[in-house]
Amino acid sequence: MLFLCTASGYADIVVGEKKMTSYLMRVQGEVPDGARLFRRLEDALPVIEAAAA
Repeated sequence: MLFLCTASGYADIVVGEKKMTSYLMRVQGEVPDGARLFRRLEDALPVIEAAAA
């Protein structure tokens, strides 16, 4: 979890706790498109399944 901010720039999908995803969403408009952010795994599951297919 320590490197979640750095890793999210290289990931397609990031699931994190509420505070960390909030930080990442704040800078989302100022950096190139990166990972799709989710606060709950169950919200990310359809996107993960589609990416795996």
